[in-house]
Amino acid sequence: MKTVIVSLVTVLLSLASAANAGHDDARAVQNLRAFAKLYGYVRFFHPTDEANAIDWDRFAAYGARRVLGCTDAKALRLTLDGLFGPIAPTVQVYGAGAPPRSPKLPGDSATCQAVAWIHLGVMLSDRPNVYESHRTGRPNAQDLAKRAVLQELELPPGDSLAERVLRVRVRARTTGSKPGAAPVVLALSYPPDGQLAAFKRTTPMPVSGATWQQYEVEAPVKPDCRTAAIGVSGGTDGDLWADDFEAWVGTGDSWTQLAVKDAGFEDSISLEQSKDWYYWSPAVKSADGPFSGRNCLLVSRDTAGPDAQPHASPGEYVDKPLAWDLRCRVPLCLWSSDGHTLPRANSVAFGKLGTALDSVSFDTLADPAVEVRLADVIIVWNVMQHFYPYFDVVPTDWDTVLTSALVEALADTSRLDFLYTLRRMGVALYDGHVSVNDPVTRAAGVVPARLEIVEGRLAVLSAPPGPGLRRGDVLLAVNGQPANELLDKQVRFSSGSPQQRRARALRMILRGPKTDTFRVLVERGADTVAVSQAPGEAANPIVALDQGDSIRKLAPGIWYVDLNRAPMAAIDSDMNVLAKAKGVVFDLRGYPNNNHEVISHLLTSKDTNNWMHIPQIVYPDRERIAGWTNYGWHMEPKEPKIAGKTVFLTDGTAISYAESFMGYIEGYKLAEIVGQPTAGTNGNVNPFDLPGGYSFSWTGMKVVKHDGSQHHLIGIQPTVPLQRTLKAVREGRDEYIEKALQVIQR
Repeated sequence: MKTVIVSLVTVLLSLASAANAGHDDARAVQNLRAFAKLYGYVRFFHPTDEANAIDWDRFAAYGARRVLGCTDAKALRLTLDGLFGPIAPTVQVYGAGAPPRSPKLPGDSATCQAVAWIHLGVMLSDRPNVYESHRTGRPNAQDLAKRAVLQELELPPGDSLAERVLRVRVRARTTGSKPGAAPVVLALSYPPDGQLAAFKRTTPMPVSGATWQQYEVEAPVKPDCRTAAIGVSGGTDGDLWADDFEAWVGTGDSWTQLAVKDAGFEDSISLEQSKDWYYWSPAVKSADGPFSGRNCLLVSRDTAGPDAQPHASPGEYVDKPLAWDLRCRVPLCLWSSDGHTLPRANSVAFGKLGTALDSVSFDTLADPAVEVRLADVIIVWNVMQHFYPYFDVVPTDWDTVLTSALVEALADTSRLDFLYTLRRMGVALYDGHVSVNDPVTRAAGVVPARLEIVEGRLAVLSAPPGPGLRRGDVLLAVNGQPANELLDKQVRFSSGSPQQRRARALRMILRGPKTDTFRVLVERGADTVAVSQAPGEAANPIVALDQGDSIRKLAPGIWYVDLNRAPMAAIDSDMNVLAKAKGVVFDLRGYPNNNHEVISHLLTSKDTNNWMHIPQIVYPDRERIAGWTNYGWHMEPKEPKIAGKTVFLTDGTAISYAESFMGYIEGYKLAEIVGQPTAGTNGNVNPFDLPGGYSFSWTGMKVVKHDGSQHHLIGIQPTVPLQRTLKAVREGRDEYIEKALQVIQR
């Protein structure tokens, strides 16, 4: 709780300082708080097509700049109306004594489609991940991909500098579809960054009507593109029939027809066995009234599709405080007619807003302008405010963090200053996956040495041979600064549990530009020695603790497997020996090498636990969670079974995937665990980019232990706790392995 108290004191001091300098700064922070909160409600929960079409990064910077100078609540309300009106005409900002208008919205269930946001976690980038965000009645890239039936086509060579067009023509019909939920015809040209990006960039052609019609859709083909795909994607409300695909590539008057295999689905091979078409949705070759020939494609409605998940209903809204005496009323679900949400925003005002946003630019190399700094704070704060799954177990007042970060962002003058402002926000999350990066100021090298706190001192556990640092050295100072002070600073700017913050800080002490040289004062035996050493490649793995073979015999009948290095294929080749051994020591002080199938050789019954949980979020501020999408590995026992006594070694360097692995060992009591607690951070990372070139990573799902209890910040606890000694480090003895041997032999 100490961190929260310190943070609150910092905020109060900052606001007091601003008030002493004049009321303008304190007022600016309140204005920014109001804009920040309304920004999050509209961006993530208000479903207009206009809001979905704008650049929200630029809007954050533009809006922050606009509200800075508002002199009172009335001016702020008018400015917020002007900002959000062109994209959210039904959102109301109002003050005391001026109640909001009736929330009745145009449209009805007989003629319109309901549009509302559904977030599974939250999707913040094009990078493939388990997280999703979509509006009901509005197909997005992930939805299209999940319901698609596609055929890949090789494109003929074209002009290396000229963009071409892929044209797809097909006969199709549908029954039972509503506007916005209808199936679509697809034409996709695959960019270098993969299939999901192709789905994001295509313009689908909706299918409507129960009679056969011809549909034609086009997609741009970049000069370097050599592969394309054609097909259809099913809808959530209706069935789709498609027949007689045709495709061309070209431009203007020059077109080349492409060969589409089994274009009319007349081939006697079933769709399931077809090597020409591939699909994910319920689809078959059907003789039910084809357009021509004997068969056509039938894609059944997706009754379990994403739109079937819980979501807000028409008429639902939230009413929330902003700042001063202002509040906002934000509808969460709107009706859509003729493919557009109602009511339509003013097209002139929307166009002017678009022009204003186009003028906002982000220099990713220079010191960020004040509006860029404020935009980054507003974006990060809102993502966590609405989607971070661990606020129930971390000691943080996140609302206070918004004020603190805005005050700091207003005062920052350099990229590095602001980087630390973002990192302080990350620290308040207590999330070991939090990483705030800036490629401009990022240190590119690291001295190859593995450090640990041993008997309260900063010791070198391992280092490569040479004139630099040696195993057993105790660091006294780095570049003239006491080593413990450096460690404390790195801990302060690291997020997560105490063990994870320490592990990360230890990796950062000797990180810096490859052009620099670290001057390190060390205690080496009875001497004090000055060592100069330049960083190597930061991408290189930290020197391994164990330098022997990754799979080897430790003692008669006892084997050792380094899970950080040994791939599953190597472990499988020795599995018969391991299965018959008296004991096996598995070393997981670090990260597995894709070898978690080891668990199957320890299990005695099928695993059915779901221990990973993605929140289904349809309401802001993490209120009224609609449900959870639950996952597990669902592993099964595998022969041969490892029958001897088994010990796992672990510590605070084991994070995420390593903790998923260790969760089975702890949850099913498969082995003794020697060492220290793991990091206490698990779940898929959810990274996103920020204006100005920064990026932010965090944990987007909730992971618990196999018994359902809290894992976050706690980690996997050892059954045999162990602390190193300086004597053993200097003698080159690994006390973890020594203790494991004692456990097996007793």
